[in-house]
Amino acid sequence: MDFSVNIRAVTGLADALDLRAHNLIGAADYLQANKDLRYGSGLLNELAQTHERIVVGLDTFLRHTGNDYAERYALAVGRAVHAYVTTDVAASARVDATLPGVIDPTDPPRLADQTLGPQIFDDPFCLTLATPPDYRSQYPYEPHFYDMFSPSSLARDIIWYGTGVLAEFGVIPEQVDPFEAFTAPLCGDVAGLKKMSFVLCGVATAIGYVSDRIDVEADVMDRVWTGHAASGCRSALIRFARDLRPAVDLVVKLAEEYDRVAEAARANREVMDMALTLMLDEAMTLGLDDAVELGSIALLDLPRLARIGARIWELIVKAKEVIALLHLTIEAANAPINLPDDLPVVPGAAHR
Repeated sequence: MDFSVNIRAVTGLADALDLRAHNLIGAADYLQANKDLRYGSGLLNELAQTHERIVVGLDTFLRHTGNDYAERYALAVGRAVHAYVTTDVAASARVDATLPGVIDPTDPPRLADQTLGPQIFDDPFCLTLATPPDYRSQYPYEPHFYDMFSPSSLARDIIWYGTGVLAEFGVIPEQVDPFEAFTAPLCGDVAGLKKMSFVLCGVATAIGYVSDRIDVEADVMDRVWTGHAASGCRSALIRFARDLRPAVDLVVKLAEEYDRVAEAARANREVMDMALTLMLDEAMTLGLDDAVELGSIALLDLPRLARIGARIWELIVKAKEVIALLHLTIEAANAPINLPDDLPVVPGAAHR
């Protein structure tokens, strides 16, 4: 295929690839801004190190693809444009013939359309990563009318409503559930895990968007740039787009696993709340009765309390087993997120 170039239009390709780099870096920043789990990952930080590895690995992947690939390609195309501007067409054609290229002999000969402008590479859409919903408000403690029959639930409700009023007036930052201090560190930050799942879906969308747009840009460039350098550039971009796609499915799988962890944590927390309520009610009720009857230090029904305590421990062990299984699944999903390092470098046009 003969060399030809619409210099003004190809500047749009450099700008478009620079935008893809910003899309990927923006996704990394989005991940970092929403990665924190309020109570750790739960169950004595069973998932803490795994969560950190996932965030670090994905952040590295996004910045690597953004800085070392998309941005590098944008700079290479920019250098090619500069070379074409400072070199006459005949000299550029002679140099282009010496460059490696991926020329398909079945392609019909064509020359760059000089009527087109850089807007041929314009992005008709705008990649926007949505702010995660306030999952904490979606999973609040909900008092019930029958709480009046439970001493511990009644005390819990009083604190919940009282701190709610204080939060409304800005005296404290948020409403407080006293049980949360015990159950949340064990079961995990349900809202934070849900948010992480949402964020990972957004990151997957960003990667897929970049892959799709680069495919389009590689296809369009044939209309404004032909020859060895152009064919090499197009081949590299198509391969880059193709190698990004597996990461989309992997990040979606990670998002699904985080959602599963969140649901498991929520279910375990609800059961643990009930067991804790029974234990506190038993202690408070028996303590009051003994105080009235004995007029001294309350003597509790220790065997019954021990059974409730054992039940709570069983729940912790069961929850720990569930999280451990999900931990292995997340590790397996995270491991393959890796871009090959043998992607070809986009060849730029030589200088005069």
